Amino acid sequence: MGIRIPGSHFIAQIGVGVCAARTMKRSLQKTLYEAVVPAKLRYWAYKWRHPEYRLGLRISEICRRGIEQFLDSLAAEKILIGKMLEVGAGERQQNKCRFGARATLYCRSDLIPSKTSKLDVLCDCTNLGFGSGTLDAIICSEVLEHVPEIEGAMAEMGRVLRSGGHLVITIPFFYPLHGVDAQGNGDYWRLTPGNLKRLLAKQFVVVRESTCHLIGPGDPFVVNQQLLLRKR
Repeated sequence: MGIRIPGSHFIAQIGVGVCAARTMKRSLQKTLYEAVVPAKLRYWAYKWRHPEYRLGLRISEICRRGIEQFLDSLAAEKILIGKMLEVGAGERQQNKCRFGARATLYCRSDLIPSKTSKLDVLCDCTNLGFGSGTLDAIICSEVLEHVPEIEGAMAEMGRVLRSGGHLVITIPFFYPLHGVDAQGNGDYWRLTPGNLKRLLAKQFVVVRESTCHLIGPGDPFVVNQQLLLRKR
């Protein structure tokens, strides 16, 4: 039989009451805050009250800047020419502006269209619908992390590229989850630089690679990887 400490029940009740009072206070503060402070100001204030949000914004900015610099360098050197396919293009038009002038054919593809996406082809990147060896270049930017069958997508891009054709891949690593639905689906992969190249090595040779980092060049926090590959 356990030993009963005198007054323990009363102390427990006080503890429960204190917790309930604190919860009610926080709820009232939140209600008052939302009623008094405009939504735009609340959004602005949120960024400064939550350091993890600011970190996410910083990571996103570093990632986007690294990708843009990599793609701009490829465009300046006129490496991608001929028949081109942009996989998972979505609503972005920047790559068509970058590379379209040197393309004899530039197709923008995605799985699901939107009102402003202006896609040329609707297809799954594991089944692109082009003949084997018919394309000169493929751009796959920030797409593969959202593909459950990632190795199937890599194999399919290798199938439709001609020998000597180019594949451009950008993919996040040290990056927050994004594009996730209510069931947690939509963001499936974070590949280390070594494993990404290993998965591609059977069909492709690395021509150029680049990474962008959270703190500075050489740190272990690789935010994003960018690869230019040539089909064997």
